[in-house]
Amino acid sequence: MNEFLSAKDIQNILGVKQAKAYEIIRSLNKEMENDGYMVIQGKVNRAKFEERYCYKSRRQEQDDHYESKPNSFIYA
Repeated sequence: MNEFLSAKDIQNILGVKQAKAYEIIRSLNKEMENDGYMVIQGKVNRAKFEERYCYKSRRQEQDDHYESKPNSFIYA
């Protein structure tokens, strides 16, 4: 899985137009710069995007699900 999202990725996830996707990227990258991180213009860190827009990857959801049930069994 890629660590960075492009405007096209954000468009697909949020269902917004390209201009709005780039606006979101600029806003999140500005926050990261203010926190002392280096950023890549036109891309945004996936973790930052998920944190701000309340999205989790399927992998995180699965991990959270199994961590909340310590005595559950996984059958294949």
